[in-house]
Amino acid sequence: MRCFRPLAALALLTIPLLGGSQASAQSNASPSLDRAIVASAASLTDAQKAAIQAFASTEVETIATSTDQAALDAARRALTDPPRDPAATAVFRRGYSTVLTPMLSPVAAGTDLRRSILAMQALRFLRSNEALDVLLNRASAATEKDATRRIVAAGLAADLALDADLSTIQIEALSKRLATCALAETDPFALQQQLEGFNAFLKRPGLTPDTAKNVRKAEFEAIAALAGSIAKNSAADARIASVYRALISVRNQWVEMPTAEKTVAAPQLARGLVDLLKASEKQWAGGHADTQMSTAYAGLCNSAEVLLRLVDRSVRPNAPRTSDDGVLPKTWDASDKSAFTAEVKRWSDAVATYKPQV
Repeated sequence: MRCFRPLAALALLTIPLLGGSQASAQSNASPSLDRAIVASAASLTDAQKAAIQAFASTEVETIATSTDQAALDAARRALTDPPRDPAATAVFRRGYSTVLTPMLSPVAAGTDLRRSILAMQALRFLRSNEALDVLLNRASAATEKDATRRIVAAGLAADLALDADLSTIQIEALSKRLATCALAETDPFALQQQLEGFNAFLKRPGLTPDTAKNVRKAEFEAIAALAGSIAKNSAADARIASVYRALISVRNQWVEMPTAEKTVAAPQLARGLVDLLKASEKQWAGGHADTQMSTAYAGLCNSAEVLLRLVDRSVRPNAPRTSDDGVLPKTWDASDKSAFTAEVKRWSDAVATYKPQV
């Protein structure tokens, strides 16, 4: 699990999952489910599927109805232990998810937040495309109105994206789903978790270069679209902090990207960065009014400037360079708007010369 959980209440809600992970490390699969099923290398028989159904229905019913916190946590652990068992096969996980996902999905979508989170925690360990789909439904403002639930769902989806049993096509499709979630998101904490999902996909072992390129394409397009949305506002926009953290990841990715991919991605990404800088200029008063927000804007300006320098070297390798580093964060912190505006214009003029590549 990643360490970022922005709200104290949310931390309390997710602590039991960490405890469950520790308990799992000390034991194998739940004794209620035959380990021969968990270790099955052949397609599950009807009898084995029925055994999973009988085992899961009891635990899911507990999550859906019990008022005993210990029983709720035990039921969640019982459901998450089998797919985390080292002996669990892909065949078993596939069959297990087929049974559990439709059982857990209504609980995840229910009105009780605690039960919903327990169901989503169980879904996270199913490692299936269908489980990730349910989590993304709960992470989307279009289908989930509760911001806390979206934060939890997006965080668990990002965790699941790292180790889910997914095909190349599924990874690319789910990356586009993440982008859609991000563009509709109004809560900065949920947005940060959604943007972290791209990182999780890119960290998957054995990711092919083409798939990585398509995941980054979805991520860069989302960031550029978010930048355009943020730039429309005159008031300070809390999403700045989420995008700022995402740009740190993009900067690290850029260093490792193939040259041909940089050439194609540079114009759109650079325009998005300039939009973010223009938004900072437009939201100058509000951005400086609060210390925490001002720090986020300064961080954004720093990351955008560093990334723009890297992008510019890819597009204009022979262009003259300024020796001044950190102009934007320095002028932001000094509240020197005229110098800030001049530097934003310099970058805007440079990026305006970039020609879109196919």
